[in-house]
Amino acid sequence: MTFDDDYSAYWVYFVNFVGTLAVLPGNIVSALLMDKIGRLSMLGGSMVLSGISCFFLWFGTSESMMIFMLCLYNGLSISAWNSLDVVTAELYPTDRRGTGFGFCNAMCKLAAVLGNLIFGSLVGITKTIPILLASAVLVGGGLVGLRLPDTRGHVLM
Repeated sequence: MTFDDDYSAYWVYFVNFVGTLAVLPGNIVSALLMDKIGRLSMLGGSMVLSGISCFFLWFGTSESMMIFMLCLYNGLSISAWNSLDVVTAELYPTDRRGTGFGFCNAMCKLAAVLGNLIFGSLVGITKTIPILLASAVLVGGGLVGLRLPDTRGHVLM
């Protein structure tokens, strides 16, 4: 297989690469700010901002705008994932941390597969439902995360 004449295959991989590069600034920001603003503030704030950026996909009128929104979403959402990893690891006692974290990650992977299947089936019908659903879930989850008590500086199990 060659990609010489297949512009669409090249473009798909290029857009994916650009979207993945957008994760780098999000990783740097989350590494620098996680202990300063708190894990749950980072989680909730980045989820709310991710939901807002996801909502603006609805208004995408050009390919370049959609790529920009993809990069913005990826850059914002990675901070939530990084925060979630830290918060999840802190929830379990040290002797059960590996098992608990592994179980949570397995459930996340299962939910990701189911989410892709559901999202894929809805995209063929309309783009409104998946975008609004994802935006609402992200903003709602972020607002709930902002209401949780901050564990920064507290001795955990």
